[in-house]
Amino acid sequence: MRDPEATALWLCGDSITYQQLEINLARVVNLISCCGDQKVIGLASGNAWLSFLFVQACSQINQPLLMLSPELPGPRLQQLLSQCGCNFVITDTTGLDTSSETTVIDEQMFYSLQPGEVIRDATGRNSTNIQLIVATSGSSGEPKGVMLSAAAIEASAVAVNASLGLQANDCWLNCLPLYHIAGLSIIYRCHFAAASMVLQQGFKAQQVWQDLHRYSISHVSLVPAMLSHLIDVSCDASPPGTLRVALIGGAALSPTLAERARQAGWPLVISYGMTETASLCAYDASADAGMVAGRVGHPLDGFDISVASNEGTILVSGAALMSGYANPDLSPGSGLIDNTFATGDSGRLDEDGILYVSGRSDEALLSAGRTIHPREVEQQLEQFTGIGRVAVTAITDPVWGDRLVAVYEAGSFDASCFESWAREQLPSVICPRIFMPIDRLPLNSMGKIDRSKLRQIIRQ
Repeated sequence: MRDPEATALWLCGDSITYQQLEINLARVVNLISCCGDQKVIGLASGNAWLSFLFVQACSQINQPLLMLSPELPGPRLQQLLSQCGCNFVITDTTGLDTSSETTVIDEQMFYSLQPGEVIRDATGRNSTNIQLIVATSGSSGEPKGVMLSAAAIEASAVAVNASLGLQANDCWLNCLPLYHIAGLSIIYRCHFAAASMVLQQGFKAQQVWQDLHRYSISHVSLVPAMLSHLIDVSCDASPPGTLRVALIGGAALSPTLAERARQAGWPLVISYGMTETASLCAYDASADAGMVAGRVGHPLDGFDISVASNEGTILVSGAALMSGYANPDLSPGSGLIDNTFATGDSGRLDEDGILYVSGRSDEALLSAGRTIHPREVEQQLEQFTGIGRVAVTAITDPVWGDRLVAVYEAGSFDASCFESWAREQLPSVICPRIFMPIDRLPLNSMGKIDRSKLRQIIRQ
């Protein structure tokens, strides 16, 4: 049983006890009831505290909640709302672009509601077991709403906690967006482990570095770009000794950055997962995790991972798998075949059952008759000393088919040396024909390369 006076959450330097949390949650539950019986409630907010309360409150009353990025462009937002059958959104964003059929409630208006005041006619609460709908990142296509049941969320949290050793006296620092599964999953992990959490309003490297020490953090989740910034602001100093797990996901970690982090004493754990698997489904906590390109480790307990023999697509099944892609009726099954999800990633399993990921199948390029995954070229280029982020894409060529283009962030190294090195080290068939330095690669909010924006850049 939790101590009511124990700290459940640290927010902007303030301690929030379990008793205070319950009071706040009860208020939000009452306010949600003022909104009428909604099949799905949407939340488009950059406010971490509001998002946290909504996730917990909607879980308590079995209200399906659609988490939305407040920065989602209007057409994509409306497409997602229609897909999920959601016509009721609470937001802290001015001028949210939705259709006239969607009721949009400002956050301040929501807090001003009085119990018993119904602002929308009841339509009958949906009896679905869907607890959460989360949009995929949409880095290479249109985002889809992923439906997650309460059982799947709990199965994921319990399995991750067991594998990463999260216990009641631990504290997880959460600096990830709460409209992505990576940030959301930390809420559930801490809930089921009765662990505390430091909730930050976005990622600020200096603040994260200070809070790692201030709160005796045991676990932290980061994307590779965040890890790089933290190493920079700390001048390669070691993180506090209390830190047992630095969970890296969201994008591939280069062995060069992994080696630098290892030398600084970061306890790296590499994760592989997606919204459709309610966060990670495989992880590598070995002593050299991150040092081998593409290796993401063994399946998490409760997951079965295989690779299709004909195309190399990674297949996943298990208790934490999504119920399916969203539809207005919230009916399960879409996107699954025999309760198995084809990830769209290509990879292989070695003789010890360790999973290696080579890249996205839908990002594959065809150059000189060979299928090339951009990630396999990026992994080679990242071995150049001093290189930062690098991405590989292509332009259409009448001879090559896809003519490979390496786009990289300009640094202090000699660009001509980088190109010469690449031509010497890489096999000719996968060596880029064009090298393009830019100030900053286009990334989404989870640190993944935005492939569609990258292609736009090279066409300019």
